Amino acid sequence: MLPNPLAAVQNPGRCLAVLALWSGAFAVALALIFHGKIALLELAKNAAHANEIVKGFAGQGNPIWQLYADFGFIVCYATLLAFCCFRAAVLASAAGWRTLATVSVALGWCQWLAGGLDAVENVALLQFLNGVSGDAAIAVSHWCAGIRFVLACLGCLVAGYVFLRARGSVSRRTEVVLAWLLICAGLYFLWILRAGLTAWPPG
Repeated sequence: MLPNPLAAVQNPGRCLAVLALWSGAFAVALALIFHGKIALLELAKNAAHANEIVKGFAGQGNPIWQLYADFGFIVCYATLLAFCCFRAAVLASAAGWRTLATVSVALGWCQWLAGGLDAVENVALLQFLNGVSGDAAIAVSHWCAGIRFVLACLGCLVAGYVFLRARGSVSRRTEVVLAWLLICAGLYFLWILRAGLTAWPPG
């Protein structure tokens, strides 16, 4: 079984308070990122699709600078989701849900993998926007984004489910709030993945 970095935390209440604070910033950042259409650009199917999305950036800022800012966002959301999954694993283990605990730990580590894929997406899109590469860069971004959104969605939904179902926690109210924030974030990831994949005709 993969190691759980939060298994030995002595003050889960403080840990959850930090996670709740990060969740608020995370939700705001999600809205800002989507408004900038970066998520849709990451899921573009080809160069023609990407160019159509870039045209929609008019009046919403330079997409290149938004991509540079996204590197900082990656560190925040990947760590947030990883810690939420690790905390969910602790709760699942305490409740006797061994399989769910194992899955939660695995998904926790996968959130940093998702962050790495996001960084690869950004580099590929910067290559595209700077005219260095075309369809190849978009293909790399498309597949990395698809995998990343799936991993983030699973992490949010599994951690949210555990937080919602767990009993006997020292910070029950905080966990319930986190549960619904995570579930909403997971549904958001699912929605943006569907929107990105159906926004352009195949071919």
